[in-house]
Amino acid sequence: MADHRADLLRPRLIAPSEHRLTPWKNGLGTTSDVFLFPEGSSHETFDIRVSLAPIVSESVFSAFPGVDRWITRLGRSRLSLVFDDGDARALSRMEPLLFDSARTPRSRLPDGDTRVLNVMTRRGRWMASVLPLQGRTLPIELQGDALSILYLVAGQWSACSEGTVLRGEAGDTLVSPGPASIRITGNDRAEALLAILTRVGGSVSRSFSLAADDAADSCGIGFPEAEDP
Repeated sequence: MADHRADLLRPRLIAPSEHRLTPWKNGLGTTSDVFLFPEGSSHETFDIRVSLAPIVSESVFSAFPGVDRWITRLGRSRLSLVFDDGDARALSRMEPLLFDSARTPRSRLPDGDTRVLNVMTRRGRWMASVLPLQGRTLPIELQGDALSILYLVAGQWSACSEGTVLRGEAGDTLVSPGPASIRITGNDRAEALLAILTRVGGSVSRSFSLAADDAADSCGIGFPEAEDP
């Protein structure tokens, strides 16, 4: 098996203009690929895939055997997934749900179209945990080949690691590879989804703590104060 560690060596910001629009595997919709690993991989060969998808009509999800999928509703409209065995799961906004992507649930949209973020990993190679964040500071210790991917839903965020600072706004994605000590900071109205990815057989330790009540991030870079609507 090829060693693609070099693909993960640099922290980077992925802007929405870098997303790749592709049809769903089953042809029933479109998705925007945010991050694919290894670089240059396809929907059939990826180890890690992060994507955004509008769900505009009730339809069946594509099957990805051997892949674990975290799905998170970003839109305000409600979304439920109904599986073949009758299991129905209502997705609360910004609350990730994990399921085996060999399963092909049908979407239910009682309020109309919505939007989701998917984090998918090839079973036996990578594992993922997905956490919703709101304006806060979060220290993370990444060990070995671990990787953090922060998708920015609202507000402003920074990721600081060993003198390197990535900063972004809603729609941007901050990618930080391990091993590293990373401090993630969002302003008061910020929302984000944090995916921690580890190679199978590796390890990651995560520590969580709230920072002091100020708007400055740990690298000494403050955020502009938000104006009242």
